[in-house]
Amino acid sequence: MNWNSRHFSEIPSYAEALESYYRNGPPADWQARFVSAYASMHPWEDFAESFALYLDMVDILDTADHTDVLALPQQRSELDEMISQYLKLGIAANELNRSMGLIDLLPELLTQPVREKLAFVDAMVCSVARATKTVSGGAIGNVTA
Repeated sequence: MNWNSRHFSEIPSYAEALESYYRNGPPADWQARFVSAYASMHPWEDFAESFALYLDMVDILDTADHTDVLALPQQRSELDEMISQYLKLGIAANELNRSMGLIDLLPELLTQPVREKLAFVDAMVCSVARATKTVSGGAIGNVTA
């Protein structure tokens, strides 16, 4: 199953979707279904924004681990555990920002549809990591199959 059939019933052209988005804005319930308002514009943007969140999550957790802010297991965690650690770290970072009068740094909630999109991206990344490991004997970053 591909991204479009999983998350969109009807797919407009990119130009039509872009024009509609800037004319009408995102749907009222975008926060329940998408990573960002812009992700609601078109399936391509939904995938790009979801993939960007996944990369941010992996990078932030890796940085937190390497700076001893958070101790992560040596082996790659399951996605649900990664999300849990990311949200826990996000709450702490947001509280620090709020104490300084700054806006939140990370989302404090990832809805089920967003988690499903992250799972799709995670499966894709792990599949590529397995294939890369098979071909080259290496792995992509901390992602190991």
